[in-house]
Amino acid sequence: MVKKYYINTKGNIRTSFSKIKDYFFHRPLYIILVLTYRLKSKAQLHDADPLKTLYVNPHDIKYVSGLSGGSFNIHKIGLVKDGNWDQKKKPFINLDVPHAIHEHFKYRKKWEDIDIIKDAIKQVKNGNRAFKSNTLNELIKHCEYIDYLYSEISSNGYISGKDINKFSSFERKKFKSIIGNKFYNRYNDVAVDIGRNGELLFVDCRHRLAIAQVLDIKKIPVLVQARHKEWQDLRKTLAEAGSLDDLPESIKIQLEHPDLKDIVED
Repeated sequence: MVKKYYINTKGNIRTSFSKIKDYFFHRPLYIILVLTYRLKSKAQLHDADPLKTLYVNPHDIKYVSGLSGGSFNIHKIGLVKDGNWDQKKKPFINLDVPHAIHEHFKYRKKWEDIDIIKDAIKQVKNGNRAFKSNTLNELIKHCEYIDYLYSEISSNGYISGKDINKFSSFERKKFKSIIGNKFYNRYNDVAVDIGRNGELLFVDCRHRLAIAQVLDIKKIPVLVQARHKEWQDLRKTLAEAGSLDDLPESIKIQLEHPDLKDIVED
């Protein structure tokens, strides 16, 4: 049975904001979201709650999005985009940080024995930026931070930006370095784009995603930044169907996708 589900961007924004009204005046994210949605036409936006959290297997995020360039962009939240951006298959594991994390924690290599780090040491000594570091001291601190982050997630579980608000002020200070200190840290979780066939494509938070993969964590929270138009069309077809029997087989095989749970009843 398909829920009665109507494409109503303004309604979804209104509902979403009512849920987090206590945070509204303290979080620039929400103000920017309102302005972003008002500037976009309805055709450019998807029908889902733009602030909803999906829970996915981190191993299902294998490739980097060709739309976002590996960097979160708040203005792209809710975007629907056509084109071949979802076909640019750059493996997530080939990014410097995830590759180094897998080498260090999965294969037990010392940081200084990993080729990427060896090259980074040479680069920063020559005055260049490498591995998100400008100096040798920054590089050492970066590696120490990854060790700390891995240890905390391994010992305490995966702490999301959403859940951190449930902790006491003391606990929030303890986990501050885990969730980051960006102004949008309420949703500073792994961000993804969704391709035409429902593929989850990496956008941001490579440290936590790589660590979740190494630790074989089964489910992590993610924020959807943008969706491919063909995937959005699938959502629309599903939402408008009278029953599941009316759906083509190509949609039926997708019904367990985490991004369709807001349309299909349990």
